[in-house]
Amino acid sequence: MKEKHYIKKVLNNNVVFSKNKDGKDIILTGLGLGFQKKKGDIIVTSLVDKVFHLKTEESKENFLALLKDVPLDFITVTYDVIDKLTLKYNYPVQDYLYVTLTDHIYCAYQSIQTGNYQSSKLPDVSNEYPIEYQIGEEALSIFKSKLFDGFPEDELGRIAIHFINAKREGEVTPSFQI
Repeated sequence: MKEKHYIKKVLNNNVVFSKNKDGKDIILTGLGLGFQKKKGDIIVTSLVDKVFHLKTEESKENFLALLKDVPLDFITVTYDVIDKLTLKYNYPVQDYLYVTLTDHIYCAYQSIQTGNYQSSKLPDVSNEYPIEYQIGEEALSIFKSKLFDGFPEDELGRIAIHFINAKREGEVTPSFQI
């Protein structure tokens, strides 16, 4: 990130809204990035950890809505997982997956923390949807290593179902290029 960015809006101490050199909306994250900052301030690039290039108004609204209720690390890890695995498996998905999977992972975490987690009664999808099952395995492994190692194996099928439901035709184009 070499060009100067100006704060368009401070979302919280660690997240700011800005525009890239082409005038497209971006969200920048980093520890203390928005602390005691206001609209128009220059962004300290050394504090920037991630840059989310939001392609549509809907993707911007979805990201901002999630930010109100879900910790930033759950958002960024889930978005990374979706982008990484959809590219790896050439698996195009609809944009809503970013919201639904992020919300699901955070709700599962909360359920485990409060002792309210319940095992799923979902059928085994590994034979009928082997690619989605493999994506689910890799996603769960990343979620365990980066967010919470207590996610049960039962989450694998649930994650695979999210990818099955969000599959679309066409090319893979990550909505939230980081």
